Amino acid sequence: MNHRDRRLPATALRGVLAWLLAVVLLPVGAAPLLAQDEAPSGIPSENAPISISVAPNDGARITVGTINAPGDSGVFTSQDGGVTWVQARGIPSGLSFAAVEHDAVNPTIIYVGDAVQGLLFRSQDGGTSFAELTGFQDWLSVGSGVGVLYSQEANGFAVLHAGTRSDGVLTSYDNGESWIINAIGLPLEPAGAQTARRVRAIRAFGDDLYVGTHDGVYRQRAGSDAWERAPFFEPGEVIRTLAVYRDRLYAGLVGAGMFRTADGDAWERVPDFPDIATVFGLTASDQLMTAATGVGIWTGNGDQWLKSQVNGGNWSEQTWSMDAGPNGQNVYIVTDTDWVVRSVDLGFSFETWGSYTELAPQPLLPVSLPVAVPVEADAAPVQEATETSAQESDQAPAEAEAPEAEAPAPVAESETPAEPTPVPDEAEPAVPQPTPQPVVPSGFQPTFLSGLDLPDVELPFLGPVSLLVFAAAVILVLLIIVGIVSVFRSPEDDGE
Repeated sequence: MNHRDRRLPATALRGVLAWLLAVVLLPVGAAPLLAQDEAPSGIPSENAPISISVAPNDGARITVGTINAPGDSGVFTSQDGGVTWVQARGIPSGLSFAAVEHDAVNPTIIYVGDAVQGLLFRSQDGGTSFAELTGFQDWLSVGSGVGVLYSQEANGFAVLHAGTRSDGVLTSYDNGESWIINAIGLPLEPAGAQTARRVRAIRAFGDDLYVGTHDGVYRQRAGSDAWERAPFFEPGEVIRTLAVYRDRLYAGLVGAGMFRTADGDAWERVPDFPDIATVFGLTASDQLMTAATGVGIWTGNGDQWLKSQVNGGNWSEQTWSMDAGPNGQNVYIVTDTDWVVRSVDLGFSFETWGSYTELAPQPLLPVSLPVAVPVEADAAPVQEATETSAQESDQAPAEAEAPEAEAPAPVAESETPAEPTPVPDEAEPAVPQPTPQPVVPSGFQPTFLSGLDLPDVELPFLGPVSLLVFAAAVILVLLIIVGIVSVFRSPEDDGE
């Protein structure tokens, strides 16, 4: 499983031509979109959820994206901890939504990414409706898609990173309106799937940014445009997820357990954790970590781990992704068979969908910057864990599956996705959304990669035109005027 390919950015001229084509084709109309409907009783969709994001300041508000088979795919939101669901408007069918992410500063903004065609959508109303960020797909190579989204706070602003199947990382400083290629140092070799350009996880650690790829871990140091590879991991080793817990960066691997580092250079295997497990997801709070694996759910303090209970018993269903609310109190895991399982006790015990109670939502206010709380490094897991869980943690997972056996049949990033299902013409159109003003963090210096990210000029009858094209047109007009004047200039003027 790996990742590669490359793509050329669209030029200013290409943008103008695309605008002209849009004007010509305007009468055709946009593709019909799914209407917002209350989810039916039972599981909200026959398609398994494969991505999830919890609002950074409210553990009751969650958004999930589903795979594109066997039925119509979609994006669903819940405001009561996953008890009831509503399908979002503005999302076309036939896509696999492998990535969902709340904005790190403004939780009313939610992004969803598609692994099939590489489409990216944004909601500015807390997930009720979405609109496509049409410029994003132009940056992707053929066959590429979105595998992970990560929003980080930087000097009070939100920076959005998109990890792709073939093109490394794309980064936006203005809520997805414009992008720069962030892939220097992520090699395209070796060929095939095992390449650093296929990104599965993104995480800020200290002042640096880290990515988990299909060729190990890469780090981008603060102030640098280039990625450097952590030499610890073997070539072609797949890093499935990353998390930060108590001043250490944790990496979950495919079929090889979990490793951690305190400085990004020296790595060690995490003790007391199944070393043959595939780690699909990691969440961390100030108190504990929770890991979703192919051999069950595990919760611990980094050094000691307990196997979590699901409805009072063992559980090892296929999982895709996980996320947690503020302080890790509410932990959610999306699965193949049980939709979403939820914990309200830091991950020690989980309940399956349909058996847990509603949570009260909080107002969607801007996120306050976190305050560091000192925690003893050797603190043991919370004592509320059952004796059964403690006994299970001492047993080696003999029934662990091989890494290949953990991959489900319909994959979120399938090379042969299901055919999109036609949508009725009378479907409710997407709600128009205002375009946010670009916001760039103080001190940010654009590199040569962002040299084409110029503002547009609003012209009468023409609409927005690239500043580069506008400047070239003005210069051309001036040259024509000078040429005309020189042709009709009087001979006496030359004599004088």
